[in-house]
Amino acid sequence: MVEMYGIPIRLTAEEQANAIEFGKRRHACNLNTPDRRRSEESGESIHIEGMGAEIGFCRLVEAAPDFSIGSRSGGIDTTLLTGQTVDVKQTRYQSGHLLVAPWKTDGREAPEMYALMTGTLPTYTFRGWAWAEFVCDKKWLADLGRGMNYTLGQGDLIHELPLSYELLTVCNA
Repeated sequence: MVEMYGIPIRLTAEEQANAIEFGKRRHACNLNTPDRRRSEESGESIHIEGMGAEIGFCRLVEAAPDFSIGSRSGGIDTTLLTGQTVDVKQTRYQSGHLLVAPWKTDGREAPEMYALMTGTLPTYTFRGWAWAEFVCDKKWLADLGRGMNYTLGQGDLIHELPLSYELLTVCNA
């Protein structure tokens, strides 16, 4: 039995509309970029669900979501009030893992931390977060059938919301 942690959040009607609109726009802007998705879901669905998860996470941590729609080489979805950058990952599977493609971890647009949200529009659950340097350890590399990813189970994540500098300092030790 997989132990799961979580803080559920249901998007408002306005947030749902934003997730759909900006998810579709992001998808349209990425049609001419290489398809590197790790899922069998459609590209448009991935963008909509990802945007919904980002909006939900941002509401939980009182941060602003990134509503930019152009092609992005990195994965910074928001910046916390404490200044750390976050890439929000989403999966529809409630017991899902935090998956990070190795190509998303290098370069100037790499985030400082990753957060996992599970669920689908309109309801998501925050499952936890981890520092990028922790995620990017070779011990987490695994192939779940669609290429190598850093793969962390929910039990490997920090389950408190990253809301304060004090909490981030303790979790960094």
